[in-house]
Amino acid sequence: MARIYNTRQFLDPRYVDMMNQSINRRLDTSRQDRANVLGALSNTIGSAASNVGRYIDEERGKETRRSLLGSYDTSDPLKAAAADKFIQTGDPSAMMNIDQMEKTFQARQDEEATRKNEELLLKKQIFENAVEDIDTYRNDPDKKIAAINRAISKGLEAGVDVSDLKFELQNAQEEKGKAEFIIKEQEFEKQKEAKQSEIKKRTKDLIEEYVSRLEDIEDKDEYNQSLNELKTMAEANGLRSEIKFPDEKKKSRTQRTAKEEDEYQALLLDKKYNRMTIEKQQKLDKLSKLTPYKS
Repeated sequence: MARIYNTRQFLDPRYVDMMNQSINRRLDTSRQDRANVLGALSNTIGSAASNVGRYIDEERGKETRRSLLGSYDTSDPLKAAAADKFIQTGDPSAMMNIDQMEKTFQARQDEEATRKNEELLLKKQIFENAVEDIDTYRNDPDKKIAAINRAISKGLEAGVDVSDLKFELQNAQEEKGKAEFIIKEQEFEKQKEAKQSEIKKRTKDLIEEYVSRLEDIEDKDEYNQSLNELKTMAEANGLRSEIKFPDEKKKSRTQRTAKEEDEYQALLLDKKYNRMTIEKQQKLDKLSKLTPYKS
């Protein structure tokens, strides 16, 4: 509610003084407030100017550091974060750590590649030695095939083309099969020849035995017939030239041989002491027809 002043109050000197004092206080207060406001504004402007300066410096520093990155790969999230940290703070430690890790990894990769390359060179050398070793066994099919298989295995380990060796292995196996067949054929022929030789020997022994018995035949015709049969048998078995045959008889033999004479005397004793058999009696009858042996 607005204050109500009367005429007496306006005419009262004390009131007037009091009003003047009130007015002066207000004027002083307004001056101080303006001063305070101006000071605060000055401080704000100064602070803002200082902040603007720092901002400009920071942005210039960021731009400079950004340009220093050049073609630094920021497609990798880890590298992108390290690069951003360097741009924002100027701290390159994260980038240096990544670079060191990459160098360490690359060194290990290079070392591993060198080791593998050396191993591969060694395997190729072993393969070449295995190939050269094949010719050592050219006269031994089994060892040659084993050497070719060994070379193929070493070639696969060395990562080389072994097509030629596989073709050579096939040929070696075929040659071995042919050689084994030939050997079997040769063994069969040897066995056949040995068997034929044995049969031939037995046949020869048998013919010679019968030839030796020809003298037991007294009858000329029977003797000559038996002789010719033995000659024919010998001819059929390729023994004609290997056996000595007697001549044909011109007449029948009438006299006992020395051997027959001994046999004749023995048969007489068997008959005297009742030791005769049908065969002995037949032999005795036959020898009895001949005259005694005369030396």
